[in-house]
This record gives sequence, structure tokens and C-alpha cells, in this order.
Amino acid sequence: MSMEILGGRRSLTLDEQESLFRQGLKDELARATAHITAPIGSEEPHPLLHKMMAVAYRIVMRMPVDAADLDQAVVDKVVPETWSASEKLLLDKVLRLMVSPKTVTPDEAAAALDAIAAPANEVTIRDARAHLLRGYVEAHQRAELSQHPLIEAAGDPISALLNDALVLEARRPHAATTGNGAPTVESGNRFFARITDVRFSQQIDELVEKVFADNEWQPDGNRTKHMFETFAWLTGDKAMSDYEPEDIRVFSRRMALSCSASTPRWSSATGWKRASDR
Repeated sequence: MSMEILGGRRSLTLDEQESLFRQGLKDELARATAHITAPIGSEEPHPLLHKMMAVAYRIVMRMPVDAADLDQAVVDKVVPETWSASEKLLLDKVLRLMVSPKTVTPDEAAAALDAIAAPANEVTIRDARAHLLRGYVEAHQRAELSQHPLIEAAGDPISALLNDALVLEARRPHAATTGNGAPTVESGNRFFARITDVRFSQQIDELVEKVFADNEWQPDGNRTKHMFETFAWLTGDKAMSDYEPEDIRVFSRRMALSCSASTPRWSSATGWKRASDR
């Protein structure tokens, strides 16, 4: 590999920036869509994880590769103020276990520059790392669209997620397709008549308060709140208007798999009991 440490051009052209972004997009999209392509993978998308990964990459993109610790000021600037405590906790786990400033190393950035015959020096390596990470962010944002009607209608979801025009159309608010493939606008589902971007996790405190008030329940040590948080996690923490009856079935199936007859379960009438006691 040829490395220009001191000399040579110290900026990247727009074409070089685009090439690096595309490489990052393709490389990370392959990992982000493994649930579709892996022979033993899950067919179901992981929208909440994609959301966490995208934000985590945006955070480390703004930090030097040799940073020993995460800069909390950077984290605070990137993380939306509307995020719930449970979302922030999950992001913290992602940043500790899956994503770090060394996710893209200077050697990897230099190799990417060499692959497109671009100059490699301290400045361009730093910029190349940022553009690769920018592609990583975009990969997870696109992976969230893997089950969008426009993407599924294309037949090959991976190729569709690399199609900029199709992705742009899918990102239009509530864009879908009619039988002839023409875009249309969804009117909501049977659960909610009003379209909203508010996510389930953002409503948990209000839901808990309402459920307890309506049913005159006594405090349960936050068990009901934990159940709502678990529902948000297992169903992808969608916008409220995007929930459908199938989400309840998905939640029930996953909870059933995680519980056994010996697992204690909560009832507002009887408190905690094991299934074998009933």
C-alpha cells in the first residue's frame, strides 16, 4: 500500500468522498441485513437495534480514533432529547459492547483510500474514516426500511436498499404502494385513526398512570412499567400509529419462549405466582 504521510493532496474530491461513503454503506448494510440473508437468520427486522447502531456510529464519527473514553458532550449533542431512559441505557450498552472510536481504524481508512487511488496522509485518513462511518450510519437507517412495502415490492430487498431513488421514496412520510406499484399514503391502522410519530416508549409513563387510574390498581413495584418497556423492546418501539394486532401476537410468542412453567408471573388480582401454582 502506498502511504503519503506528509506530501500530496490533503483533501478528498467529491467523487472520492462518495466512493468512501458507498463502501461504508455496502459493507455495513451486509452486516445490518444479515437477518434477511443468513440461512439460519431471522426474517424479522430489528428496528430498535438499527436505531441504536446509527446513533452510536454518529457519536464515534465525531470523536478521534484514539479517544480513551467517550466524550459525554458529544453523546448529549447527538442523542435526541426525546429519547427515553431505556433507549439511552440501550445505547450505552451498544457503545460499550459493539461500537467504539476504533470501529474504523486508520489502517482501514488508509486501505480504503488506496483502493480508490486517493492520497493517504494524516488529513485524508481522518476524513476517510468519517466518510466510512457516515456510510455505516446510512446502512442502519436504510435497514430499518427492509420491510417497507416499496422495498419488499422490489423483490430483492438488499438491492432495493442500495437504490437511492427507491429509498428516498420509501422515506416519504407513510409512503406505501398500491396494487400497481404507485405510491400512496397510508391512513393508519385499526388501532389508531390518527397518524403520529410518537414512539411507544415515549408514552409508557402516561400509559402506566392511566392503567392504574382506570383500574384502581395498587402500586406494583414498577412491574407494569417493566412490562410496557419489554413490549416496546420486543416489538421494535414503533410509532404509536404503526402498531397492529400482529405486534401483540409477536410479543406474546416471544414472552412465551422466554417464560417457563416455573417462571413467576404477575397478576393484579393475586400478585406474583408461578404457572404451576395456578
